[in-house]
Amino acid sequence: MGNGIGVAMLRWAEHEVGQARRQYLRLDCLAANGALRDYYLRAGFTYVGEASSGDFHAALFEREIGKTTTMTIGFTAVERFGRGHAGWEGYEVFSGFHQVDELVTLDSPLCPNVLKSLIDEDWNHNLKYDGMPFCFHSLDYLLSRITLTSNCQVLAVMKNPIAQPNFHDPRFDFIGYDLVEEYVNISAITNCGGFDNAFRADELSIHGLIPTFDDAIRIDALLRQNNPDEPHAFCDMFAVWRMVSVA
Repeated sequence: MGNGIGVAMLRWAEHEVGQARRQYLRLDCLAANGALRDYYLRAGFTYVGEASSGDFHAALFEREIGKTTTMTIGFTAVERFGRGHAGWEGYEVFSGFHQVDELVTLDSPLCPNVLKSLIDEDWNHNLKYDGMPFCFHSLDYLLSRITLTSNCQVLAVMKNPIAQPNFHDPRFDFIGYDLVEEYVNISAITNCGGFDNAFRADELSIHGLIPTFDDAIRIDALLRQNNPDEPHAFCDMFAVWRMVSVA
């Protein structure tokens, strides 16, 4: 389903009827001893042992599907913030992101939700069990709830992907990875500052996101390791796509 740091095989399996579906991950042992292993354990996987085949030595992980909505695509709409917008010059000085032309982020203070409140029907369509009430399972439903304007950007997101995400929709372009504080919509990448011990400004894209899965895993680990007393450093990872065409 995709390749990330040391991911040698990723497959889905179905147990006997009446038993839980489980997700299995086979990971190169060298990669399993560092940041990637910690990331998978936080994502709900359990380490179950090792296996060898020739020169390849693998660490095996598994988890029940249904305990998390990880690898589920959700859709949300946020306001735009870039060059020419009020406050951009001050933000550029604060962040040091001189290469960034426009932010694409899940940080609510910088790019607020287009929907300002929820109606009863929204709770039948949103990702409420994953703490993402303004993110919806259905793109069509989201589009029915908003008015597309020049100040609106529609995003597809995947929370805590376990490998390079495999989402193909011609209406969307992949933008990168955001690291958002757990339980709070504050991005450690775009809106915290002071994390020079985890990443450099020039490591980010022109949209202020981390370009690759490998780099996102590395930066996520450095944030936690180097800032153990800073709540903003403990984040969920989001893969982010932006809609470029409605048709």
